[in-house]
Amino acid sequence: MNVKKFRGKTTAEAMKKVRQAFGENAVILHKTTVEEKRWFGLRNVSEIEVIAALSLEPTKQAEQKKERIIDQSVDVTKPIAPSSFDHHLPEVIIQMKSLLERQGVKERLVNVVIEEALKQYYRQSERQSLDELLKTSLSPFFNDPLNVGRLKESSKVAVFLGPTGVGKTTTIAKVAAMYKLKQNKTIGFITLDTYRIAAVEQLMTYSKILNVPIEVAYSADDYKQALEKLSHVDIIFVDTAGRNYLVSDHVTALEAIVNQTNEHTEYLLTLSLTTKETDLDQLLEQFRDFPIHQLVFTKLDETNTYGSLLNVTNELNKPIAFIGNGQDVPEDLTMFDLSTIIKFMQKGR
Repeated sequence: MNVKKFRGKTTAEAMKKVRQAFGENAVILHKTTVEEKRWFGLRNVSEIEVIAALSLEPTKQAEQKKERIIDQSVDVTKPIAPSSFDHHLPEVIIQMKSLLERQGVKERLVNVVIEEALKQYYRQSERQSLDELLKTSLSPFFNDPLNVGRLKESSKVAVFLGPTGVGKTTTIAKVAAMYKLKQNKTIGFITLDTYRIAAVEQLMTYSKILNVPIEVAYSADDYKQALEKLSHVDIIFVDTAGRNYLVSDHVTALEAIVNQTNEHTEYLLTLSLTTKETDLDQLLEQFRDFPIHQLVFTKLDETNTYGSLLNVTNELNKPIAFIGNGQDVPEDLTMFDLSTIIKFMQKGR
């Protein structure tokens, strides 16, 4: 089936383009409203987007009546709600769209994924299951799969960033333990989280358990000296201050301390899957200028919605290195695996 995308200022304009391209045998697959920034981002322009197809094989008359875009019951001169087009989609695509929406995937991204799913659906001679279609359609949105579950090979310093309460310190202990116990790497800790006494004590406890050195840094100079003291180890894990990074001054203060960056420093943004979407959007904006290399998500075990995984990776175009799914160190650390996440999503629906 030949699938194409058409846009117009109105539904009627978009449908006219469909008729011109495919004629009376066009099949409607999806319709939505999209916004594009124009004039240097100062003005948003809304357009109607219709995904339509032309079947290369004859279909049954009943199916044609159900799926044909030029249906006498549809008045193309009037705006049509996106939901009214859903019944034209294949059943498995409808299920997929509903699942993504319930999982908190943003509407704009849902439309992009559904477009990819439709291409996959009509490319296959055999119809795919929901699980198969989710995997083939979502995989293009999770990049750099070779780096999943580990730091970059060149990394000597791993700096974990993120707001308070997401579990950075516990996550650092999990990753550090993995490198020390499973890969026999020498490691060291630096904590910049001097705003919370409990955070320093927590990392000190982990350093004693793992029998590794730890340094506490209160300033940029302290941090530089700490890096020099621990230069003999294979990997230095840095715990940054857990503060409210919705406040831009806190981000500025963090930049002043961790600007000792070179090609061997890796930044991992740590986020909780339980964070509200609106707060997450503001948080990402604050960290937009940081040289983020990978993402870490925590609290997989505390939620049934996982749309943030897709939203954030798409927004920042960064891979997911680790996912925390509990408090136990080092056991509750999982590597990102799309098949596993899809199972969680379907279980939570």
